[in-house]
Amino acid sequence: MYASRTQRACKSRYSRCMSHNEVDLVVKRRPNHRLHPACPSRSLRSWSAKRVNCDVGRTECSTLTTEKGHHEHLSLAEATPNRSLSSVANVFTWLGWLPTLIISSQQGYPLPVIANFREWLQTGFPNPQRSFLTLAFALAVYGPLLAALIATALETGKEGLAELWRQTIRWRVNKRWYLTIVGMAVVIAGLPIGLGAWGGLVRTNTVKLLDFLPTLIPFFLIQVLTSGLGEEPGWRGFLLPRLQARFSGARPIWILGLIWAFWHYPLTVYVTLPQIAGAPFFVSMLMVITALAGQTMTLLGITFLYVWLYNHTRSLFVAILFHALINTLSAIPFGQMQPIMTLFIAIMPWVVVLALEKMLRKGEIPGSPTQLSNKGAQASQ
Repeated sequence: MYASRTQRACKSRYSRCMSHNEVDLVVKRRPNHRLHPACPSRSLRSWSAKRVNCDVGRTECSTLTTEKGHHEHLSLAEATPNRSLSSVANVFTWLGWLPTLIISSQQGYPLPVIANFREWLQTGFPNPQRSFLTLAFALAVYGPLLAALIATALETGKEGLAELWRQTIRWRVNKRWYLTIVGMAVVIAGLPIGLGAWGGLVRTNTVKLLDFLPTLIPFFLIQVLTSGLGEEPGWRGFLLPRLQARFSGARPIWILGLIWAFWHYPLTVYVTLPQIAGAPFFVSMLMVITALAGQTMTLLGITFLYVWLYNHTRSLFVAILFHALINTLSAIPFGQMQPIMTLFIAIMPWVVVLALEKMLRKGEIPGSPTQLSNKGAQASQ
C-alpha cells in the first residue's frame, strides 16, 4: 500500500522523493494541523512521515518513521542546495582562479583557456612560477566536483557517493543520445560561424585553422577531464536533482543556469579584458557587462539542453562529453569575427531549444525528474 502511494507521491511537487539516493517521504496530514506559511499544503507540525520502499529510476529507499515536523528533517545541503553547493564551488574555484588570472595577466603568461589554448601549448612551462599558475588554474575547475562530493558524503554517505560515481560512468545509453550531443554541439558552436562566414561577418584564417587541428583531440580529452569532470557531477549530478525536487516547471533550470553562469564570471572577465585594452573606462565597462550578459544568456539556453539530456538518461557521462564537445568546437580559431557575432553565438542554444520543442512531444523537453521510469531506463541502455 505504501509503496504504491509513494510512487504516486513521487510525481507530486510536494513529495521529497529525489529519484535517487535521497530522502523519500510520504506526508500525511492529521486533523487540526497548522499550515506551513510557505506552502498551504504543508503542516508546520503534527506530521506523520514514513520513508518507504520506492522504485523510481531503479532506486530503492529504506524505511524510516518519524513524528516530527517534515521541515526539521532537512539537512542544510537538502534545504538550501543551491546555496551550499554554489558557495563551496565558488569559494574553491575563485580562490584558485582570481590570483592566477591576475598574476598571469600582469606577467603575460597564457593560461589553458579556450581563447589561448594554442599559445599556452606552444610556450610550454618556461619557469616554476608559470607551472604553478597553470596547475592552480587547472585544479580550480574542480570546485563543483569537490562541493558535490562533500555535500553528498554528508547527506547520504557512501551510498550517495556510489550512486554519483555510477552516474558519472554510465555510458550505456541509447546511441541516439550520442548522436544528439554531437549534432547539438555542431549546431551551437559551428552554425553561427558558418552563417557568419557566408554573410561576411567572419574573416576565415585557414593558416590558424590548420595549425589548430593537430591539437583538437588533445584539447577534447583535456576538456573531458577538466571542465567536464570538474563541473558536471556538481551542477547536473548533485544540484539539479535537488532543485527539481524543490521546484516545479522551468524554475530549477533558471536557478541552475544563473548559478552556473555566475561561477564563470571571473574567467569571462579575464578573456574579455585583452580585447578592450586601451579603450575608455566607460567603453570597457560596457564591453565587460555585454560579455557577462552574453555568456549568461548562452549558459541559460544550454542548461535547458543539459537538463533534457539528464532527465532522459541519468548519465553524467553523456553530459561530460557534451560539455567537452561544445568547449572544443568553440575553441577552433575559424578567424576574425565582427562584434555582432557574439549575439548570434549567445542565442544559438535558444534556437536549438525552440527547435526541439517543435520537434518533440509537449513536455518532453526538458522533461521531468521522473522521466526515466523503469521502462525508460531499460530503453536507454
